[in-house]
Amino acid sequence: LPSNPLEGFSEAPLADFPFLSGLLIVQAFVVGAYLIEKMLSRGWIGNYFGIALHFVNTNAALGVVLAIIWYLIDHPVVGAILILQATITWLKLISYVHANYDYRNMSKDKHQAMLALVKDLDPVDSNITYPQNVTLRDIYYFWFAPTLTYQIAFPRTPFVRWTKVVVLSIHLVISAMLVIFLAAQVVAPNLDCLVRDLEAN
Repeated sequence: LPSNPLEGFSEAPLADFPFLSGLLIVQAFVVGAYLIEKMLSRGWIGNYFGIALHFVNTNAALGVVLAIIWYLIDHPVVGAILILQATITWLKLISYVHANYDYRNMSKDKHQAMLALVKDLDPVDSNITYPQNVTLRDIYYFWFAPTLTYQIAFPRTPFVRWTKVVVLSIHLVISAMLVIFLAAQVVAPNLDCLVRDLEAN
């Protein structure tokens, strides 16, 4: 075994490390969405051109990863993890683009009235308006947050409800075990039969 598990990454990142390369490429599209929105917020590009750039960037986040999985990743679990990450990022970027489009075209009074409906907002977040939300920190907070719906400010409870965290963690473990069981007991045997039939014909 090599002493450094990432030895040779710089020489052939896609061929030798397709999973890690796919994760890094997804991050490039997240940063791309931020840069496009930044240019839109400053008026450096027009609205229609910006939306077209967002369309290309958002769909490329899924399309490029699909190509990596199709051509470079043989293991189904590794491919499934990467496509799950890319799909979540794709959905989050769509929400980010649509929400910021609305914020860009919303009056300040309407925006303040909308924020007043959100409970448990930090005092700092209750006064934020577009384009103050267009930051790398903001888009990565949304990327890590367990939600697919982008908001200009997210509510935060003053303390962590550990019982809810434990219950949700148990649900996650049970769901993962169910998926593994179904894959092993239903999907794998059917795929084996299908491959045998195809080879026989």
